[in-house]
Amino acid sequence: MQPRDVWVLSAHLRWLRGDRRRVVLIEGHTDEPQDSAFSQQVGAERAQIVKTYLVANGIAADRITAVSRGGGQPACREPTASCRALNRRATFSPGVLPRRTPHLRAALRP
Repeated sequence: MQPRDVWVLSAHLRWLRGDRRRVVLIEGHTDEPQDSAFSQQVGAERAQIVKTYLVANGIAADRITAVSRGGGQPACREPTASCRALNRRATFSPGVLPRRTPHLRAALRP
């Protein structure tokens, strides 16, 4: 991770700490144009690094889903080094679990 990555992750940490119902999907992407097994592995490792950082900083692992998108969802399609660099990334898709209301809790009891 680069220093700027830690700065961005700090903002995500503050958001996740603000409410225990907040969850996040982390998607690891690569600059490979095809979805090879290697590309999938690199994407998975990239997402897992971010998840490990969040867990090490107090976020419960069950609130974080890390997946690989490989090279299947490029942010940039230009044949340049700077474009390929943009595709080597991890993205966040935030979500919030619904509150359980009393009637829902009763319905969920065995």
